[in-house]
Amino acid sequence: MPNIEVVYCPEGGPVFSQHLQLPNGATVNDALRESRVFLSYPEAKDYVMGIFSSRVLPHDMVHEGDRVEIYRPLKISPKERRRRKALA
Repeated sequence: MPNIEVVYCPEGGPVFSQHLQLPNGATVNDALRESRVFLSYPEAKDYVMGIFSSRVLPHDMVHEGDRVEIYRPLKISPKERRRRKALA
């Protein structure tokens, strides 16, 4: 039974972090459903997910120690941010 963590950092709010113990063969979707993150943050349903900064799909399996992360869209691209910083 893998022990995993689900993490989401909403804009301007406290970080959502929940540790779960899931049955063997559980998927990312199972972890998100079990964490109930979408009850508090329904907007996160449309966001990209990853495990330790590597993009995953909802049907990918989770493993012991995984951290399922939900990524908000960027407001500005890293390239644009560097350009603005160089001009300042």
